[in-house]
Amino acid sequence: MRRLFTLAAAVSLLLCLITVVLWVRSLFVGWNFRLEGVNFGTTRWGIWIGKIKGPIMGWEPVIDPPIYFGGLFRYLNRPNYIRIFIPYWPVALVLAILPLFGLIGEFRRRRKRRDGCCHVCHYDLTGNTSGVCPECGTGVAGKAGA
Repeated sequence: MRRLFTLAAAVSLLLCLITVVLWVRSLFVGWNFRLEGVNFGTTRWGIWIGKIKGPIMGWEPVIDPPIYFGGLFRYLNRPNYIRIFIPYWPVALVLAILPLFGLIGEFRRRRKRRDGCCHVCHYDLTGNTSGVCPECGTGVAGKAGA
């Protein structure tokens, strides 16, 4: 189960890093392209996806500012065009959750190993002089003959 979590955390961390790199890159360079009637592009703070709904009513330049409704842009002079805006920061934040939990768990495991606990069952071995964990019977390195 831990290996599956580690794999998921690694993939999540990679996607988070890609998102942050795209975010920083978008501050300097933007891009736009069209695929199967759907427009994609970047702004300084996120990615947008646009789609024409219904017949094309003309491609006059957009003069009126867009109206923003919770991630959806509707242009005043293009009622059949909808644009969805996805900011970078919530995507990066969500993708950073799994690696953060993995990092916290690793710090806890290392602290237990360092603080005189059994490395198998995490039993506290403070004051143990036998060199064997009384909980699981595992030999403890450095404790024999103490």
